[in-house]
Amino acid sequence: MNRRVRDGSQGRHRAGDGRSGFARSFAALGTIAYQGAQVSASVIDLKSGTPLLSIDDRVVAPTASLGRLLLLIEVSARLTRHESDALQLLDKVPVDIGGAPGLWQHLQAPALPVIDLASLVAATGDTTATNTLLAAVTLEAVQHRADALGLTRTALLDLARA
Repeated sequence: MNRRVRDGSQGRHRAGDGRSGFARSFAALGTIAYQGAQVSASVIDLKSGTPLLSIDDRVVAPTASLGRLLLLIEVSARLTRHESDALQLLDKVPVDIGGAPGLWQHLQAPALPVIDLASLVAATGDTTATNTLLAAVTLEAVQHRADALGLTRTALLDLARA
């Protein structure tokens, strides 16, 4: 059993001094924004829809690897609903990705199972595996999943690159 559940200690969203973790988060993000970083954040209560924290939340920023998470969520949903076969082999998508992160570009296997590709994406951010899964799943399906999860302002826009 989880130690926090067993001993009744507070969750990470509460500070030991009684202050809300959101107040501390807001202050920390504000500090790095004043130091020149571009910060855009929004925390919303999922039950009520009430904004709890908002910092320049209208600023559009690149999401880095967040798009990969959306892809993995869609792949997981398909595997859970048995819409995809975890052992289905997918051929390596030929994309010029010299210098991109990942292992598969260095392996001899011309095809890997969906579940192994998802593992490479999750564990290493493998660009070749990401693009191969994305070709099978489609950008439209990933965006539909994001929208269904309420992530209407978060998107995977294109192939992964170096």
